[in-house]
Amino acid sequence: MCGFASVMVLSAAFFISTPLVMAAEKGATPHWSYKGEDGPKHWGKLSEKFQGCDKGLQQSPINLTAAIPARLQLITIRYKTSTYQVVNNGHTIQVNVPPGSSITLGGVSYRLLQFHFHHPSEHLVDGKASPMEVHFVHASAAGALAVLGVFINRGGENETIDQIWNLMPSTPGKRSSSIMISPQDL
Repeated sequence: MCGFASVMVLSAAFFISTPLVMAAEKGATPHWSYKGEDGPKHWGKLSEKFQGCDKGLQQSPINLTAAIPARLQLITIRYKTSTYQVVNNGHTIQVNVPPGSSITLGGVSYRLLQFHFHHPSEHLVDGKASPMEVHFVHASAAGALAVLGVFINRGGENETIDQIWNLMPSTPGKRSSSIMISPQDL
């Protein structure tokens, strides 16, 4: 139906502690967007909680411009099939995740909190966006965030994306009925 197949790009797909995600998780976010007066260049001034957007070196969105050889830490992904709820949060379609799914990075466990989509991709490779991107938002017990970004390109049908799209609320603030899926299938 949707015609998207996922392709994982791990080059610089981890972002630790993105201020907008952190503020969103705490429930108090002013209006922001990707363009204009409330776009990325102004995020740090939209709220005191967003000041890290002006100071951070790992803040989204980013443009990956050059590959360099690197020894990356092993990422262990443990996502479970479970019941999830799809939410239209006014900026994107978000899927809230119950406890039980996680990643381990550098010996630290991060629980999967939610994943959400960007169309087109939020991040760029050599100035070019992918048709879509999914962000898997994780938190450690200490509150540090790790966001795994996966670029999604057109291809064969993806049953998990189809299930999410079929339940996607069109009205901001609305939640869907629950669906049984595995984030691993994205």
